[in-house]
Amino acid sequence: MGAFIQVVCETPRLVLRELADADLAAIQAYATDPAVVEFLPWGPNTHEDTRRFLSDVMAARAATPRQQWDLGIVLRSEQRLIGGCRLHVTDAVAGEADVGYVLTRRYWGQGVASEAARALVGFAFTRLGARRVWAVCEPANAASARVLEKAGLRRERFLRAHRLMKGRWRDSYVYACYNEPR
Repeated sequence: MGAFIQVVCETPRLVLRELADADLAAIQAYATDPAVVEFLPWGPNTHEDTRRFLSDVMAARAATPRQQWDLGIVLRSEQRLIGGCRLHVTDAVAGEADVGYVLTRRYWGQGVASEAARALVGFAFTRLGARRVWAVCEPANAASARVLEKAGLRRERFLRAHRLMKGRWRDSYVYACYNEPR
């Protein structure tokens, strides 16, 4: 890749970096997998869906003040993009942000998503001054619930039929962690 791509967070195994147009094929590879997107509000993606996503990412990156970070997850040992993660400032005044992640199926169950989520929480607290980081997870998605718990979030509530996704109403658990003494 000739262009400089900004690294946002690093962990012992991962680099979380800005996405680039050159990531289209890697994103498309996981965004078309029905198992990967089963619990996500988008996908499986067409090629045009993924192009539009990258265009939206570039626009969000240019916003002032910036409210959203859609980042690529790069496994250091392989030097390739294996997933994506997102941090979205949902309420700047209250200091709240939500996190999300998606990972190529081959890397499930290896702690990669938890490591990426922990890095995003740290970024939100230390670099953005967030007070609360939260996420939603479907009750049927036990793997994602474990990711959130390993990243330091705790289940706060249950929301019945809270999101209309892919033609049906879905329940959600809300998870959160705080950057303040309780």
